[in-house]
Amino acid sequence: MEENIDKLDQNTIQKGTLAGLKKYENLNFLEKYAMYMGVAQILEMRLKQILTKNFDEEFEKLENFTLGQTIFKLKTGGMRKDFVSYAESVKDTRNYITHELILNKVIWLSLVENNPEYYSKDDRGLDKGIYEIEQLMFILEWNDKNGEWK
Repeated sequence: MEENIDKLDQNTIQKGTLAGLKKYENLNFLEKYAMYMGVAQILEMRLKQILTKNFDEEFEKLENFTLGQTIFKLKTGGMRKDFVSYAESVKDTRNYITHELILNKVIWLSLVENNPEYYSKDDRGLDKGIYEIEQLMFILEWNDKNGEWK
């Protein structure tokens, strides 16, 4: 049963984020990467749904928007500035993870011995991105449930 939350505070966000992180437990690097990319796709779709539901946009016009274009549309449409700012940060991290992380990991592994105990910069970057996107997803769902978009 879902708990009714009247206010969004640090403890609520932390609890919600930690609940979202559970799906990443016991996954290896590539599995975490795949899970992250799936959540990023869900985030993009949810933001487009919010644009259609709360900002009177037509989904057909948004269907091919990138995450960056979608966030820009939210920003210019009057979305809460604090949410947009965090979404832009998540977008930047997502772009790095999407376009550079795997390549950097492959290059690194080709240069050094594969040491499964080593917690590389790429592992840390992915884990940071996972935390950020799960936090944003929780805030998104809370705002949507409580009508806190503008």
